[in-house]
Amino acid sequence: MKADLATKYDLRVPRYTSYPTAPHFTEAVDGAVYRRWLTELSPDLDLSLYFHIPYCDTLCWFCGCYTKIVRRYEPVARYLDMLLDEIDLVADTLGERFCARHLHWGGGSPTLIEETDWQRLIERIHARFDVGPDAEVPVAIVGIAVVTDFAAIAVDQSVATYRRGAVRIAVPGRVVGHVEPDAEVAVEMDPRDTTKKYVNALASAGVNRASIGVQDFHPEVQKAINRIQPFDTTKRVVDWLRHQGISGINMDLMYGLPYQTTERVVETVEKAVRLEPDRVALFGYAHVPWMKTHQKLIKDETLPDFSERWQQSEAAANRLVELGYVRIGFDHFARPDDDLAVAHAEGRMHRNFQGYTTDTAPALLGFGASAIGSLPQGYVQNTQPLRTYREAVTFADFATERGVALSDDDRLRRDIIERLMCDMTVDLNALCKTHDMARETLNDGMKRMEPLTEDGIVEVNDGRVTLTAQGRPFVRLVAAAFDAYLNKGEKRHSKAV
Repeated sequence: MKADLATKYDLRVPRYTSYPTAPHFTEAVDGAVYRRWLTELSPDLDLSLYFHIPYCDTLCWFCGCYTKIVRRYEPVARYLDMLLDEIDLVADTLGERFCARHLHWGGGSPTLIEETDWQRLIERIHARFDVGPDAEVPVAIVGIAVVTDFAAIAVDQSVATYRRGAVRIAVPGRVVGHVEPDAEVAVEMDPRDTTKKYVNALASAGVNRASIGVQDFHPEVQKAINRIQPFDTTKRVVDWLRHQGISGINMDLMYGLPYQTTERVVETVEKAVRLEPDRVALFGYAHVPWMKTHQKLIKDETLPDFSERWQQSEAAANRLVELGYVRIGFDHFARPDDDLAVAHAEGRMHRNFQGYTTDTAPALLGFGASAIGSLPQGYVQNTQPLRTYREAVTFADFATERGVALSDDDRLRRDIIERLMCDMTVDLNALCKTHDMARETLNDGMKRMEPLTEDGIVEVNDGRVTLTAQGRPFVRLVAAAFDAYLNKGEKRHSKAV
């Protein structure tokens, strides 16, 4: 890649985990709108559930997430009570039992949740939604009875019925559980405060995928970002997870951090691969101290310049490919036999607020302060201040603070951007036909894409837009060409590379 081309496109654009992106949500979508949208959902619709735990016990200076630092567990326990109430509120509003195919806990640090509270959470979820992990671990909880196998079993003195595949466990007069063997239950983990007992609790709760934050293994870099995490600490947690049958392992790495060099980033990649993760996410550090004031603790002069940052990104990506990983989208990597790599190869990969995913559920419901949800009608986001979140849920009201209702134009552009981000190519003619929209609708995007075409980043042939090999790292720029909102909030976004 020519250095002048990389420098020319050193711009700030969204990561496109949604479209429209979060800076363009407004207060026009509030709790009343969210309530109505939920009641409009068909019970046949599969759901994904996301739970945000906005607490950590230490502050990582690179962090861009919404989180609070706590020294005691009491605030976490009180928050989990609110989370349980919100689960009930949403389930009551839905009315019918819905099937949840994916569960994801993020933060903050879900690792702070104590074992007994994990049990409370999973019991409440199973009580209100039909969801379950793999058949080898507990798949339904009814009172104190735990169903652990695909077999007829006595529940409340009644015989449950079952069938392999989608399993419906029933007792007279009510359905008490619905199990999908391929449901994914994922938790983001901080190895620094993970115990063996905690990992056992995750396994008992049906967790089958863990996303482990690493960032960088070099001591000087770790000190500069206030995250001391030796390699052996991470290895010990990975060993515990595999011993408990939690075989899906993701690792999050970063480039562009203070005191990183290309050599150090590649060394981190090689150490991470020694732990044999199924998937690796390689993120560029987003230095936005005007938004996240704690990032001012990272001095500008310690950060790599653009040229070095570019070299770190390319060297790490190339090394992962050399070590047998398939490049997924622009910042994810997976083993060739991993579900994500297979979905990518077959053109059925998706992108949501957790990044690249195999999740096909049409609706993602977010629980907790700041959590974002995606429904067929549009996006919703809960309020961030914990006090206002708590007040809303305490009074059995939705904590929805803002969102956006999707227009026909939004839906078309969202699909275009998602296919570009996932497949590096998109057939504009086909999508316009699917959405019953005129091709002229996209004239603005085609115009904005002309410089990228001239520079060899993208090719356009008979309505098909395709990233070139050298253009792949700039996919966010190509996606941005079709973003009708971009100029309204571009300074809020991270660097394109």
